[in-house]
Amino acid sequence: MTVTTIEAILPPDSIDIILGKNLRFIRMSCGLSQQDLGRAIGVSFQQIQKYENGKNKMSGARMLAMAKHLDIPINDFFRNLDYTTSKNDFPKNVDKTTVELIYLFNSLHSPQTKKALINLIKGQINNQNAQAFTTRTPDD
Repeated sequence: MTVTTIEAILPPDSIDIILGKNLRFIRMSCGLSQQDLGRAIGVSFQQIQKYENGKNKMSGARMLAMAKHLDIPINDFFRNLDYTTSKNDFPKNVDKTTVELIYLFNSLHSPQTKKALINLIKGQINNQNAQAFTTRTPDD
């Protein structure tokens, strides 16, 4: 008798890779190193690195420990999987500058300052879009 698991249906380690990318994004957004998170949950930084690279599977108990330490809902680890329907999926390709911006923004205490920064960024995007529109040629 053959038992078919979800791992057998999906490409090798695809779930673990997505879980690992989500872990990395969350950890970096919280401003933690692999070593900090590892110490907090009782594993080495190498183990966190293996989770983030999708080389090792994370047990439910390990994900729960990380979620508690990171103060997030455990389902945040499962974003970007095909069967989720969240509108707030993490970006798939996030560079270090974006993570740094998120970390710094989360470090702000003033809601007014956060709102001012959001408005500044929106203004920059609007200016950028307006410039792109006015520089187009009729052949575009």
